[in-house]
Amino acid sequence: MGFNVNGTMLFSRKTPGGVFTILDVAKVTGNIFYVDSTQTGVNGDTVGHGRSPDFPFATLDYAIGQCTENQGDTILVAPLHAETHTTAGAVALDVRGITVIGIGQGAQRPKFTFTDAAASWTVGAADIT
Repeated sequence: MGFNVNGTMLFSRKTPGGVFTILDVAKVTGNIFYVDSTQTGVNGDTVGHGRSPDFPFATLDYAIGQCTENQGDTILVAPLHAETHTTAGAVALDVRGITVIGIGQGAQRPKFTFTDAAASWTVGAADIT
């Protein structure tokens, strides 16, 4: 990890065995978590996942639960990620000060499907983007 010595706001991170990531630290100050249902076999909602796009979390709700309140944590949801929700509160946006970003355009965007009239997300914290 490190900052550019030329004084820019860019931050770099190389995950062992993973990808090299460059982010604008003015926009991301906390942890970065990855969610991607398309990475079957390497994704999971367990310890050891979520810190790299190569080993992402499987669900958004689990990723939210790994965030720290008011730390500026960001969750990046991969293109083509898909979740189907059938219960009330299937995703609980309950950690204050987090940002969730869906990546992709058009049909490539993450997709959340509600298959039951009771299915919903809840927002139980402030300052969520």
